[in-house]
Amino acid sequence: MELPDTSLYNETNTRYYLGTQALLEPACRVLPASAEEVSQIVTIAAENGCKFAVASGKHWAINYGSNIGQDGFTIDLLRLNNASISDDRKVGSLGPALRAGEVYDFFNPYEVYVGVGRDSDVGVLVLSLRYLPLCDG
Repeated sequence: MELPDTSLYNETNTRYYLGTQALLEPACRVLPASAEEVSQIVTIAAENGCKFAVASGKHWAINYGSNIGQDGFTIDLLRLNNASISDDRKVGSLGPALRAGEVYDFFNPYEVYVGVGRDSDVGVLVLSLRYLPLCDG
């Protein structure tokens, strides 16, 4: 957990697509390291009626879409930035904090294509599509 005025809090509270989101200052920022930790955080927050936002690539164009004010906290998925590819190169897996450029850089050596965005700095949060089909060629 990162509290206001710490270096990691300040660093992770930037790089929002919508500048008004960067102006919001949550009570704290939580940076889980696994899907299990995200689940635990969301469960505890829901059980206690806590307000929260979830940030990944920070490209939401909606106020409060990926950041929140002092009355809540932000779950920042920054540490969930892994990528993998199956042995047969037909299925890939992406962590929700990756940006399009990182995805292309990862899959390019395998000579497969995945369409995730036209701007390399755009986040590629994958909520319901954790595993994605890949195309060669």
